[in-house]
Formats: sequence, C-alpha cells, structure tokens
Amino acid sequence: MDVYILLKGSDCVFHDLDLHDKIPQAPPEDPLPAVLVLREWFNLNPSHEFRCFVRGRKLIGKSSTFYDFLLPQGVRKSILERIRAFFEAVICPEFHLSDFIFDVYLKNPTKLAPPSSTSKPNLKLVDINPFATYIDPCLFSYEELEQCCSNASGAAGEQKQSTQLHQTTPLLKLVESEDPHQNFRASKFQTSKLPAEFVNFSQDQGVDQLSDGFKKMLDAEKQ
Repeated sequence: MDVYILLKGSDCVFHDLDLHDKIPQAPPEDPLPAVLVLREWFNLNPSHEFRCFVRGRKLIGKSSTFYDFLLPQGVRKSILERIRAFFEAVICPEFHLSDFIFDVYLKNPTKLAPPSSTSKPNLKLVDINPFATYIDPCLFSYEELEQCCSNASGAAGEQKQSTQLHQTTPLLKLVESEDPHQNFRASKFQTSKLPAEFVNFSQDQGVDQLSDGFKKMLDAEKQ
C-alpha cells in the first residue's frame, strides 16, 4: 500500500509513464515493457551529492547546493576531475543515450582527485534521469545548460559527431553568496517532493484544515 500511494502521488512517475506510452509499439518478438525499479533507501549526506548533466554524450555541468567547505579552488578542481573520471570510466561504457542527467555521491568530496586514471574515484551512482525540463536542474536553468552545450560543441570545432567523448571542461556550479535568495531560493520543483494529492488539497487551506483533510484522505486510501 505504501508503494502504491507513493507511485500514485508522484508527478515524476506520471511523466515517465506518459513518455513510455508515446514510444512506438514494439514488435511482439521484442516487447518494451515498463519496469518498476525500487532502490533501498539509505541516509545520504546532501553535501556529498551532485547532479550532473550530459548533452550529446558530453558532460556539460555539475550542480550542488551551498556548502562552504566545497568552495576552495583545489576542492572544486578535485570534484570536477573525480566526477569526470567516473563518467568516462563507468557511465559511458554502460549507458549509451546521448542526453541524460545522473546523480552521484562522493564519499569524501574534499579528498583530492585520484593520482591516475586507473585509481578508483570512490563515487556511487545514485540515479539516472532523462534530460527533460521536468527534472530539477538545481542551480542551473535549462537555458544555461543549452548554452553550455553550445559552447562545448563550438570548442569541438567541425569534428563529426560520434560516440567518442570530447575533452571539454564541465561547469561546476555552487552557491557562493550568503544571499538568502540564492541559498534558499524557491524552486518550482519543490512540489515534486510531495504527493500530488497533498499539493492539490493544500490550495487555499489553513494548516489545521490541511492536516485533518490529508489524514482523512490517507485513511480512505488504506480502506
């Protein structure tokens, strides 16, 4: 029941299933069914998690929220190198789409980058999402990401498109100001973290009415 309520209340699941329905019908001998994948939950330190953006098989940007211990230039360079090494060694050989977004977890983000490409970057893949506007771009906007992609393509010159990686430097974006507007800016994606029914029911409701109404709604779901 808990899984059912979670899926029913997720606008991200709705988007994924809607896109799946729009895929041309596969032949009977090669069906393309929808697959539900459930990950084991564990507690992540949010300061160690980064969202990475891939366009045309080029890593164009990485984003995190504000944590001042990540700001020294040496640490920023190390983060860039470790994520790029993981992307090239682990993600690209196994994941063949041109455009996507992935989240990684650095066990120790202040650690210096591995001394060689053969060293393990000590990262964990958390999630992979489509490169789509309903996915939170964190500190980027999708306009900025498209500009990053254009800049990377320009740097590649007239080289023909292939599955080979272009050696471009992705942009690491961190909030570096103590301006509350930047550190705690409201995101249009905040509602994606709440059940859709909760968001719909909360319109023009007081706190007490919202609490009572949501409890009744959950009780009705469990019957």
